[in-house]
Amino acid sequence: MTVIKTYLLSGGKSSRMGEDKGLKFLSGKPMITYLLDTLRQLDIEPVIIAHHPGYKTFELTVIPDKIKDKGPLGGIYTALSHAGETVLIISADTPFVEPRAIKYLIKHSIKDLINVLNYKGSTQPLCGLYPFRLLPEVECNLIANKLKMMDFLAEHNANILSIPFESNGFRNINTPEEWSKAENEISTNFKTA
Repeated sequence: MTVIKTYLLSGGKSSRMGEDKGLKFLSGKPMITYLLDTLRQLDIEPVIIAHHPGYKTFELTVIPDKIKDKGPLGGIYTALSHAGETVLIISADTPFVEPRAIKYLIKHSIKDLINVLNYKGSTQPLCGLYPFRLLPEVECNLIANKLKMMDFLAEHNANILSIPFESNGFRNINTPEEWSKAENEISTNFKTA
């Protein structure tokens, strides 16, 4: 599999959760650890985009957003600026993204387009490949405060890939209620060793 520079977006305010989502413990370990374990299976060492000093404990490169408080599009801008090439973006609040979904995305991507996954009619802009050529357009959107991800995908004719298999990997965990549900239903695949 082609290895692509990968960035985990953990720089948000986590206002609905009330604490940093990626560092919140889920079934005995920080939520972001599930993604790190998945990426290790694919020989991917990600960069974490975050502001909380707790992320330094993972011994990975951690960088802050170049422009704060611009949401996921701001994180993509930070990633593209840092990488200087196409990047794989994954949100830290989707801890159960599966290796096969990432492989499918990379295998079926079209060069120089945004490539994102769609599962059962729900497009996942924060499990996607973003080409470096779009850096100026991302910057223009940030300046204009046009931050909606779905609008950005539509403006740039994203390649939306519907995954052909069942998956539980696109559950967002943004609120205490979603966290509690995930804690109660967590699959045996993700139990702490």
